[in-house]
Amino acid sequence: MTLSAAALLSELLTDPKSLHYSGTSVEAIVNLLNTPGLSNETCPNSAVSMADVLIAVDIGELKALDQRTWEYLQIVAQQPTVDLTNPYVIGKLEQIFPAEGVTVASVNTLRTRPCSRYEALSGAGAVATAVDVTAAIATNGGIGP
Repeated sequence: MTLSAAALLSELLTDPKSLHYSGTSVEAIVNLLNTPGLSNETCPNSAVSMADVLIAVDIGELKALDQRTWEYLQIVAQQPTVDLTNPYVIGKLEQIFPAEGVTVASVNTLRTRPCSRYEALSGAGAVATAVDVTAAIATNGGIGP
């Protein structure tokens, strides 16, 4: 989803997350909009490294698995990433490990990541450009924040 120029202008003029757009250059505004974590917002984490997931696995819960499940996990673990926004993936995880256990709780912390203000407004992976900011300011007669 692309953020409209009017919506971006509203963001710049109201500055609801106090990122301090006022009096800064277009380039500085772009940097403020694109800096992950600056606005204390999170986005879904759709590409989590399998290494991070494996580190989150509780050793005691892993030892309790039967041989078939262990072999299944070894196959899955060969993937470079896992989509933790996919309910099927979370459901499988909860079939393998206790739903209220340490592993599921640890993996759940990986389900989101710090995102930029622009991603929070436009969708995960979205990036603001100088063209976007300039277009938004142009809708206000060239008067920026």
